[in-house]
Amino acid sequence: MAASPSNSEPLHALGMNGNGYVVIPKWFVSFLSFTVSVIFVGAVLWAWQMSSDVSAIKAEVRANAQLRSAELEDIRRRLARHDELFDRLRGGE
Repeated sequence: MAASPSNSEPLHALGMNGNGYVVIPKWFVSFLSFTVSVIFVGAVLWAWQMSSDVSAIKAEVRANAQLRSAELEDIRRRLARHDELFDRLRGGE
């Protein structure tokens, strides 16, 4: 005996329960929540590592700038000494 279409429940789209609301399984919500949490923690760790790398690069650039500054100061000191010696030499003429 076949059920008549008027007596049977109307067919609904997958995930619909008949009252217009979408039914999402709890396991899917939990999985989605876990996935979002893992992605968020990964993003935070990545940002922390990038911050650490940038700090290390800044420190290296600062050290290089100080070294260059010290080298330039040494060159200026030597040039001043050479100028002084040259002036003495010219003064003796």
